[in-house]
Amino acid sequence: MTIWKNLGLLFSSRDIKRIDKDLCFAKSPQAIVKENSVVFYFTSQMKDQENKWIARPYWVEFDKNLTSILNYSSECILGVGDLGTFDEHGIFPFSVTPKDDGYIAYTTGWSRRSSVDVDISIGLASSLDGDLFQRCYPGPIMASSYREPFMVGDAFVRKFNGQWYMWYIFGDSWHVNPKEPTPQRQYKISQATSDDGINWSRSGQYIITDVRKEECQALPSVAFYRGKYHMVFCHREIFDFRAGGEKAYKLGYAYSSDLVSWIRDDSFLSGINSNEDWDHEMQCYPNVFILNDELYCVYNGNNFGENGFGFAKLDLK
Repeated sequence: MTIWKNLGLLFSSRDIKRIDKDLCFAKSPQAIVKENSVVFYFTSQMKDQENKWIARPYWVEFDKNLTSILNYSSECILGVGDLGTFDEHGIFPFSVTPKDDGYIAYTTGWSRRSSVDVDISIGLASSLDGDLFQRCYPGPIMASSYREPFMVGDAFVRKFNGQWYMWYIFGDSWHVNPKEPTPQRQYKISQATSDDGINWSRSGQYIITDVRKEECQALPSVAFYRGKYHMVFCHREIFDFRAGGEKAYKLGYAYSSDLVSWIRDDSFLSGINSNEDWDHEMQCYPNVFILNDELYCVYNGNNFGENGFGFAKLDLK
């Protein structure tokens, strides 16, 4: 029997203001477990000169009991891109992976468009200490292609059995609803492999196909725990998802024994959210990780992380 124990809000909107009083949100927390601490990378937002939101990455460091904040970034750890680049209008999410000589971050860069609101692509940054990052290249390492036409992003990368694996999303269609001010995109999760973490082989196929026609999937993360590969992600409807309710983001789950075939089973996450004020309407942008030989999931709640992020732990009964 699987039971998730929700442990409440871990990093709050009040904590975000300790970094910068103008920051809002702590979106897409991504955990890196170190020897004596756990670092969560996340993106926060502020308004630019055009009064539009722009996202930048930060981090906060907790003790290994996840009870006390030890440190946090005093500034943005990677600025937005130059004029005309793929990440000119923000970076979200920011997913860090350890390497032998430091850390690499797979960034999702946002650029505004005219006929639709945005497009995204995947970039790469590096760091020796994990505190501040530098771009490896001015352009993306993965972008739209003839098989993946737009919205290539949300990369989560880990090395298993000597092979680099990436889980990410790409879009396949835009939808127009007279009640919506802009067209809305549809995207789902795909998977790629690499020998070096830079050049990727991708199939252009979705890997979780047992879904509703109107579903969008986002922010996959994967951990190997007790003989299985566990993937947690979020999913929503194409329209009317921003205000909360049944069409808003909820958490989804799939598992695999071979990193090839994935079996959908959202019931595995039954009861994971707290149903309190911060997450009762929406659960989104999850990250699954192992700490002290236990499986944890950290995620955002209502309004895409406006209140910060909370966490839950898997209890095996």
